[in-house]
Amino acid sequence: YARGAVICVLLIWVLRLGWTTLYVVESCVESSVAETGQMILKKASLAFLFTGMVLMYILIVLRIQAFQHSMGRSPSRLLRCTVGVHCILLLLRHPIGHGPDKWLDKITAALPLLITILAVRAFMGPLFLLRIEASRVRGVPKLQAEWAADALRCELKGLLFLTLTSTLRFGFVAAVGRGSLPERVVSTIDDVANALGVAIMCGILQQCGTPSLPVVEVCADTSSTNQPVDIWRTDVGWTEKVKDLAGRGFTLASLLDFYQRLFDAAVMPSFQPDLSTTNDVVRQAVVPMSRTHAGGCALATLWNEGRPVFAQRMVTHNWGNKFLHLVAAIVSDGLGCGSHYNTVATRLTEAGGIDRLRRVLERCGGLTMTYWVCAFSINQHASICGGFGPAPQEGTPERDEWERKRIDTSSGAVFSVCLCTQPKFFNDKPVECELNKFTDMMQFLHKESNGFAQVVALDEEFDLFSRAWCVAELVEAEACGAPQAIKVH
Repeated sequence: YARGAVICVLLIWVLRLGWTTLYVVESCVESSVAETGQMILKKASLAFLFTGMVLMYILIVLRIQAFQHSMGRSPSRLLRCTVGVHCILLLLRHPIGHGPDKWLDKITAALPLLITILAVRAFMGPLFLLRIEASRVRGVPKLQAEWAADALRCELKGLLFLTLTSTLRFGFVAAVGRGSLPERVVSTIDDVANALGVAIMCGILQQCGTPSLPVVEVCADTSSTNQPVDIWRTDVGWTEKVKDLAGRGFTLASLLDFYQRLFDAAVMPSFQPDLSTTNDVVRQAVVPMSRTHAGGCALATLWNEGRPVFAQRMVTHNWGNKFLHLVAAIVSDGLGCGSHYNTVATRLTEAGGIDRLRRVLERCGGLTMTYWVCAFSINQHASICGGFGPAPQEGTPERDEWERKRIDTSSGAVFSVCLCTQPKFFNDKPVECELNKFTDMMQFLHKESNGFAQVVALDEEFDLFSRAWCVAELVEAEACGAPQAIKVH
């Protein structure tokens, strides 16, 4: 649309200038040139006028089609047919085609009004959605929705300049006829309005400033997500749990040591780098290693010997991803080596590759980088270790997924459950639950941890974008203004 708009704008202005020039020349030399010369000038000026008006309508159609395409709708055939019929009538009503005809003038006057109605209707859909969006969110997303609505209103003003003045022009011609001085005045006004309308519609004369909000204000007062547990956020226990969770970061050195033990089969004998998922590793390595007496704690707490560590990076990932790829994405961030982690993943599967990566990370300071990953930073013994959740109805896709999560990817064996007696907390006890505070924790880390950013570890199938928690974390990082680094295979 942008490329087409630029071409249309330039051609419309050139054609209008050409038509005006020829119109003036025709008026000035009317008595001094032959009838054939006058006819050539008149037809040339009308050709310029006709082409300019066609391009103007093409611009309107392009804009409406861009709307409909972005909303997943088919282009409006009625709008295109109406514009096509109007352009044909413009050709017929001028001396380029047939002579003046009252019924042609009346139909030509009515069609711009119909085009206006159809175009305004197309604008109303996105404006209605933006109004709903602005009422449901806060912070930067709210400002963006309001800014987008203002930008559309600017375009709508330009479109009304284009179509309503044309309606007035052709209606005036149908009422008083062509060639009179009042008709020429109205036509001139329409030409000026068309030029202004094109400029406004394309943002040349009127633009809406990009929304901006200080990052501190966004993080202090707003969140992009509407949480159903707002009443609990005033609880002192909620705030303390958020702070406790935020203090469960860990160094990249600790993660590499853990991966080395997996790779060497010191824990989880069934681990296979090319097959084992994060879910496999949590069930067969993280849960057993974080068991303490009758209960347990987050594995990161053991790595840090109970000291709070505020992470510099929040890692967003899905448990169905290969654990190798999760580690490779984090190591890639520590190395600062771009958005792809496939090379690092290859190194992690080679003999001696982990030690080589560790030496490189030590030289660049990456080993001391701190990360927050739910698999290690959440106390699995206070949530999922004792089971797999209620079984969905048999024969459903949900049941198939539930069954997959119970089985080790490489061996096909059903996971054994942890027999610890630690109490489990879910949404029925929101203050104690550790699974419902990710957005609050991200806001806390953004304020407390210097240089806080989000690392998005994408799986090969991009299933991450189908996980509600992952999408919520992406939205929260955007709302907080935290930098986001996407890592792909």
